[in-house]
Amino acid sequence: MVVNRHLQGMIQHPHFFKYCTAIAEESSVKRKALIELLHTLFNLYPNNTCQMTHIEPLIRIYRGTASPSDIRVLSIFQLFEGQRKLSVAPLLARWSATPATSSTSALEALLSLDPAVVLKTCLSFPQWRHVESQFEFKIQATSNTVYDPVFLMLLFGQMITEQPPDSPFAWVETFRTNVVSLLIRALSAKDGQIRELALCQLVALWRQMEVNSDFYSQGNSRLI
Repeated sequence: MVVNRHLQGMIQHPHFFKYCTAIAEESSVKRKALIELLHTLFNLYPNNTCQMTHIEPLIRIYRGTASPSDIRVLSIFQLFEGQRKLSVAPLLARWSATPATSSTSALEALLSLDPAVVLKTCLSFPQWRHVESQFEFKIQATSNTVYDPVFLMLLFGQMITEQPPDSPFAWVETFRTNVVSLLIRALSAKDGQIRELALCQLVALWRQMEVNSDFYSQGNSRLI
């Protein structure tokens, strides 16, 4: 109960989002300290701390990068799934790479990605990243401008499963995010689970595109 009160006090504090979403260097230090404290509190008594009311506000402070702070936030989501046996996919579908905005679907969240940052992630792929809880391994310092490949692959999988692009233009926009390039790059990751995850997503992509190709071909033949 004491830990829950501390969590509620932090998340409901009027300056919580101010410090956890700001980009200024001074605020970044405070953001890092706050997230480290949150991560510690959540892991003290996961059976009590892993409540939807506690993790839902965290989607606003999550940036999807490979920085230690963002990996801690993602690990809190994973901790919730393990404790409650509930998926946080609907929550992550509301994530957006654009500050102060939210998405309505995983596809919209994916389209909010900065293609240049995704490309930089491909070129500077964090080989130290693991699918399992990252804090069982050594985390290396990473720029906040590099996305977390694990998060992007999970988001892509959710998009393919729930709401794939429904038009050629939407497919073009999806490929323009460079997320497919990231999946291909992840096939050479050091972590075997990341390679397996990337391969599964590419297979799902291929099957979905085959279905769409047949659908568009049938539509064109009817028009002719």
